[in-house]
Amino acid sequence: MRTASLHKVLTGLMVLMAAALVITHTTPLGTLDLPLWAEAPSGVAVGFGIGVVAAIMGVAAGSVAGAVLGGLFLGALPDAVLIPAPALILLVSAVKPARHE
Repeated sequence: MRTASLHKVLTGLMVLMAAALVITHTTPLGTLDLPLWAEAPSGVAVGFGIGVVAAIMGVAAGSVAGAVLGGLFLGALPDAVLIPAPALILLVSAVKPARHE
């Protein structure tokens, strides 16, 4: 894949992640009623997929650090601050690959 194409894909992924973060935390969503035997394999598969994408994007370490910091702030900061902050960070981060030529 050409470098310019890769940067466009990364930009699109970051914008989609920011949108998904905001939508899933501001809209009431139902839960999946998976049978117990399917929950663990599904969780492992989704986690693996997220890890692969994060590693390709080069944000795996940042994702872990962000998850830890976010967990520490739970209860200390209101959701109105905790949810938009990572979405804003993703959008700001998307600017760099978007400008790459």
